[in-house]
Amino acid sequence: MTPRFTAVLKLYQEREDQAKAELGRLESGRRPLVEAIEAIIRERTAALAGPVIPALRDTLLTYCSATEARQRLAQDRLKAHEALIDRARTALGEAHRARTTIEKLRERDAEEARQRREKREQRMFDEFAARTHLLSTGG
Repeated sequence: MTPRFTAVLKLYQEREDQAKAELGRLESGRRPLVEAIEAIIRERTAALAGPVIPALRDTLLTYCSATEARQRLAQDRLKAHEALIDRARTALGEAHRARTTIEKLRERDAEEARQRREKREQRMFDEFAARTHLLSTGG
């Protein structure tokens, strides 16, 4: 006979596995966002590295403003993505705690079943000993 809580434990294990997979997917999606921000910074730094012709100064300032806006947008996307990662971590923690709770309930139930079985066996031995004693004494 399978122990009680087996189906429930399996369900909670599947939920935890799904939460792990979601967290992994989100964490792997974070790297491209960071790389995009780094590329924008490198691009702007390279543009500012050389001397600027006075006639192109306004164009350069417009370019820098545009790249700063792109960087802010990318950072906002990264921040939103990190919020999703935080929620996924919280969900994983909750799924893990729930699974652990069910495992403890299952272990406790198995221990109680073992104790009941041992008591039942002891009663059987006691009854057998009492019958044997009655039969041997003629009682």
